[in-house]
Amino acid sequence: MYKKIKINTIHQNVSIENAISKMEMSEKKILLINSKKNKFIGTVTDGDFRRFFLMKKKNIKSPISSIVNKNPVFLSNSKMLKKKSRIKNIFLSKLVNYIPVLDNKKTPIGILDRDDYFSFETKNNLPIIIMAGGFGKRLGIITKKIPKPAIQINGIPMINKLIQKLFKDNFKDFFISLFFKGNLIKNAIKKSSEINSFININYFTENKPLGTAGSILKIIDKFKLSGPIMVINSDIMTNINFQDILDFYNKNKSDHLVCVKEFKTSVPYGICKIKNKQLVGIEEKIEISNYINAGIYIFNSSKLKKIKIKHKIDMDELLHKLISKKNKISTFPINEFWIDLGTPSNIDRAKIIDALTI
Repeated sequence: MYKKIKINTIHQNVSIENAISKMEMSEKKILLINSKKNKFIGTVTDGDFRRFFLMKKKNIKSPISSIVNKNPVFLSNSKMLKKKSRIKNIFLSKLVNYIPVLDNKKTPIGILDRDDYFSFETKNNLPIIIMAGGFGKRLGIITKKIPKPAIQINGIPMINKLIQKLFKDNFKDFFISLFFKGNLIKNAIKKSSEINSFININYFTENKPLGTAGSILKIIDKFKLSGPIMVINSDIMTNINFQDILDFYNKNKSDHLVCVKEFKTSVPYGICKIKNKQLVGIEEKIEISNYINAGIYIFNSSKLKKIKIKHKIDMDELLHKLISKKNKISTFPINEFWIDLGTPSNIDRAKIIDALTI
């Protein structure tokens, strides 16, 4: 009927920063906010967090109550929970993915998930280009025998993990860009995926290295792709809903989109503030926060075709060219779990998190 959601319940005074961490580890992208007396006061979704990060003035240490939706859709009538058609109508009319379930004392006891009420038989036709041609040099000796996309995460090649996640999120048309040990990657995909009969996979093999973005234009030309395309690095793992990224892109009507992830760096030394060669203050162990490129993009293919490339091109250079051409590029902040699988330590971490949550 409904699912217990202990991990999704959080107190109103918890900071936004800690709430984001809790959502990253949760399968359901919604937090139910409780008062001191354990009474339900509202919800916060991944969309609320994204809107928060797009604000000019924001304080991540603020309480989660500062961004809570105090008027969410919820159900507390036990008889209503037995009427599946009524619940489906609520999902459709209110345009929500989750509905909290409360007891008679307004205490959260569960959650209804839209996916449990609708089967998505039709898949999205958006072309997905997966960049899998790199050498994986950061992994050292590991990639001398096996290419990075074929490295297994708990028994499944990382590129298969990505394809399975995309299929779950309603995508079926894939274009894989290969170079280094491409045949081993093909074999890994053929042998390890249970969904191959439900998806379309096309391969493009570079004759020589074209850079981290060079093959995109080649694939667009060879397979006559048009309209928007999604491009994803094969060495990332995330529990983001990729459909949310596409919806955001369509809503914002920009030319292109780049997904970003907040990255924090701690400075292990005292930072000296100097004015006119005089020390005026010192800060210990400060934390610097920036947004990094998360390796997920949506491009307008017709705009890309106008970019002239002589030999090879890396992604940062391509983005600079698009900016210089006055293309509008929106950003999509990823607040969910995301990890770069380019180092041995991150692969080990991904295995642990994958076993627990994804």
